[in-house]
Amino acid sequence: MSQFHGEMLERKTFGVLDYVILSIALSLSTLIGVFYGFISKRKQNNAEEYLLGSQQMKVLPVSMSLVVTFVSGITMLGVPAEMYAYGTQFSMAMVCIALTGVFLYKVLLPLFCELQMPSTFTYLERRFGSSSRVMASIVYTVFVIITTPIHIYVPALAFNQVSGISIHVIAPVICGICIFYTLFGGMRAICWADTIQFSTILVATLTVTVLGLRVTGGFSGVWEAASRGGRLQFFTMDPDPLMRQSFWSVIIGITFLFTYTIGLNQTTIQRCLAVPDIKAARKCAVLSTVGIIFQFVVCAFIGLIAYAAYEYCDPSSVGIVRKVDQIIPYFVMDIGSAIPGLPGLFIAAIFSSAMSTMAGCLNSLAATVYEDLAKKCFPNANEKKSSNIMKLIVLIVGIIEVALVFVVEKVNAILYIYHTVSGITTGPLLGLFLLGMFVPQANNKGAVAGAISAFSILGIMLIGSQIFGVPATPLPFSTEGCDASLLLNVTEPFVQHIKSDVISVPWFFRISTWYNTPIGILVVFLVAIPVSLLTGGCDLENQRLLVPWVRSKDYKTKSINQKILKELTVISEKSEPLLTQKPA
Repeated sequence: MSQFHGEMLERKTFGVLDYVILSIALSLSTLIGVFYGFISKRKQNNAEEYLLGSQQMKVLPVSMSLVVTFVSGITMLGVPAEMYAYGTQFSMAMVCIALTGVFLYKVLLPLFCELQMPSTFTYLERRFGSSSRVMASIVYTVFVIITTPIHIYVPALAFNQVSGISIHVIAPVICGICIFYTLFGGMRAICWADTIQFSTILVATLTVTVLGLRVTGGFSGVWEAASRGGRLQFFTMDPDPLMRQSFWSVIIGITFLFTYTIGLNQTTIQRCLAVPDIKAARKCAVLSTVGIIFQFVVCAFIGLIAYAAYEYCDPSSVGIVRKVDQIIPYFVMDIGSAIPGLPGLFIAAIFSSAMSTMAGCLNSLAATVYEDLAKKCFPNANEKKSSNIMKLIVLIVGIIEVALVFVVEKVNAILYIYHTVSGITTGPLLGLFLLGMFVPQANNKGAVAGAISAFSILGIMLIGSQIFGVPATPLPFSTEGCDASLLLNVTEPFVQHIKSDVISVPWFFRISTWYNTPIGILVVFLVAIPVSLLTGGCDLENQRLLVPWVRSKDYKTKSINQKILKELTVISEKSEPLLTQKPA
């Protein structure tokens, strides 16, 4: 039995050393921005340097940057809370991350490294037309602007839980630091700040894991507690799409979701183009995939450790924490007394992941908005002016993000909204890209019709699910081991334990949110292909826009002949000096 079961749980607060460690972590990111913005010889005064680091970035910092960009504050708090409250079915997402890495390595990187496009949406214009590109760019921009504040709000809420400092103070400070080093330091500052932040996250999560195992009886103690609590649910094979979560909804839905959010994301492609060649880009893909899986597994296991610690006295059930989402910061504060400064390090890690995600979003939006929208307004802008325009975009978007954090504060079911909005946007967007890559006959009219249809259907599903309000019911918690004084104020079952009557809700609005992305892709294909065929199809000349195995035989033969001719020319040029050399 864990040492926590019979003790009175208390509210925990930050100490002086915690504040010092947090301040140092935040200051390092600021100093990196100062270095690359004002001291380094590589000034951020042209578009290629600002967005891609002149394509001379090293593999390791870019790989770490990718890891920490996608291991967000939501991951560090949401994944453990998911394990704590709903069990381990979601942990199968590690398989989805691996599949996404393979797709990035085999399909996306060869395509985009060959085309050398700073904005992924440039692909849509070359493949379909300007209307597809503008539509996708606007949707992506709105999606990032709406969801990025959530990445800041979630860790700010965690910090508020342990420090008492208002979110209205925390959020602007964190956003301000992130905007500063992104604005002045560009891609180089982001990647090196991410490298430091990755180290912070790794040290913090591993330390919490080791300490947690010490107080819960090791791996066997955690596993047995999770088994007793019904948390071990890796293979729920029920194919019912109305289930909140099953093996099939995770593997199918999250694989497609991650294919866009991790693989085809503007941030990922932009990072991979910042290294010198495709060989280096593929190394980044492998290292970042392994890193994301490792950090995901660690975060998931921390959730099980926390459950083992509070197996018989759940803090959320007795009101010690307001939401299950706040259980991990409380747990870290609870065990952190063993190592002074650990809570500060863990909160610094959460903020590091949040700042990395925000920095990546700001930089990718600078590329997207400038390349896809603003560039048309300033066609004759020189390199310095282009760089300044992108910096202005970063500043404006950053200010909007700060303001939206206070809007997010008023919204309930934040994580549910985040994943639902992600599914609504990623499905149609991923559908457009896959349509362009795999269906040679698809044209602009079909692509636009398919995307609009997908957005409409998924939007109706979102609105319906919000109107009917179908809350998720977590697995049971226990309070039988709590001190009697903690139970005095508990007059009714914890609100999240109450099951709602969902029988009267139409099935269409009860489909698992994980299926949003594949539904969006399916609608795009079902609408776009017939519309394309009815409107004349597409005679695609530049077949480099297709994945290699769907290119025509004539194009492949022509490409092979050109490659052979090029190699013969090189050989001829090398041998010519030897042939013309006079004998002694």
